[in-house]
Amino acid sequence: MSRRVLLIDDDPDIRAVVCVAMEKFAGWQVFLASSGREGLQQAQSIPLDGILLDVSMPDMDGFSVFEQLQSQPV
Repeated sequence: MSRRVLLIDDDPDIRAVVCVAMEKFAGWQVFLASSGREGLQQAQSIPLDGILLDVSMPDMDGFSVFEQLQSQPV
């Protein structure tokens, strides 16, 4: 069974590169979110082994996402 990782990043190019690297070279199943709020929703509904998080996003920065995740364990 492959591990599951959620990539939260607002840059589509970053998402594409990281997704290919994680799936092709590391064998991880990658779930994508383009905003902090979308990432929080996915983190609460998908069993995950890890989260890769951009700290600089326009709607909700990565630090806020991290704080939310800590206060509402998935």
